[in-house]
Amino acid sequence: MIGASVLIVILLMILIALIIAIKFTLNLHQAQHDSYQPVKHSTTNEDIKINDSKQLKNRSFLILGLDKMNDGSQRTDSIIIATYHVKDNVVTMTRIPRDLYIKTDDYEGKINALYDAKGLAKTIDTIQDYVGLPISNYATTDFKGLTKMVDHIGGIDINSDIKIDDSNNYNLDHKIYVHKGKNHLNGTEALGYSRIRYVDNDIERGNRQMDVIKAIINKMTRPNELLSVDNNIKFMSQYTKTDMKISTAIDYALNVKSTPKIKKLSFDWDSFDYEGQSYVKLSMKERAKISKQLRRSMNLDEDSALVPIQNEPK
Repeated sequence: MIGASVLIVILLMILIALIIAIKFTLNLHQAQHDSYQPVKHSTTNEDIKINDSKQLKNRSFLILGLDKMNDGSQRTDSIIIATYHVKDNVVTMTRIPRDLYIKTDDYEGKINALYDAKGLAKTIDTIQDYVGLPISNYATTDFKGLTKMVDHIGGIDINSDIKIDDSNNYNLDHKIYVHKGKNHLNGTEALGYSRIRYVDNDIERGNRQMDVIKAIINKMTRPNELLSVDNNIKFMSQYTKTDMKISTAIDYALNVKSTPKIKKLSFDWDSFDYEGQSYVKLSMKERAKISKQLRRSMNLDEDSALVPIQNEPK
């Protein structure tokens, strides 16, 4: 089994950061054909789609890292919500734990298995209900996309708070060695760094995932990489699916004058065991907290009522 979580390459965030340099003509039609994949889902709160006047509005993104299992099923072992505030040029990210327990009208179990059980649209609807935030767009990729992308741009630089010596190969697919402090990682090492679990806890693991995303963005916005924007976007489109049109991404990118500031949100959750499996749950207080922070990041009304979702077995 291909175990553990996958760090996702956020197509939309990378495009926002990447296309700062798009002041020249790019051949993006093939990339659009390869990566564009719309999905119908409900918007439970405000309609925040772009209007015909090209007025740019704040957006939210659901980024799903897919892990294909030996039986052919796919789990969303990385789930990140990202918002982009146009005026402030700020990307805000938070991670949903993959072991989160949810119970809806037609599903009960971990949130990371919802995608395979009920599909993409149901996953989007459930997550936006859970955090009380309308989702503008989604993007999906798998671990192969991460390793290929990082290798394509020549690796990334990471500043690690801890030393990781996976000499016992707990990381399943390969060993990984990371020094405390600055490290240069290739694609396989970046995947291992983001997915390794035994060195601390799932919270820190999630932070490492978002740190790798930031490192990818930082690398791809260097002057020498900006000259390869067209090639990089086409390369990403092989491993990414999204319902955001590249033309829309370019509209946003042309509005960006500098690399977006990236903020990470965190919250507390509790662990519990149920029917032989480990789960986590969020209290209503924590759900409300993260909802307010995400909505604030988009200038939405912070006091929108959360949809009731059972967060532990009864």
